[in-house]
Amino acid sequence: MDFNDRYDVAPLETRIGNLADDLSQLGELLADRIQLEDQVIEALDGAR
Repeated sequence: MDFNDRYDVAPLETRIGNLADDLSQLGELLADRIQLEDQVIEALDGAR
């Protein structure tokens, strides 16, 4: 995962400077994933 790779090796100043933007992007990606997972569950539940 790019997020982990970036924050494991980056200097502290770089990590702090980009953290808010990266967390915002990560939150958006997680929201998208949760929505897609909900769609999969609904599709599987409807197939019964």
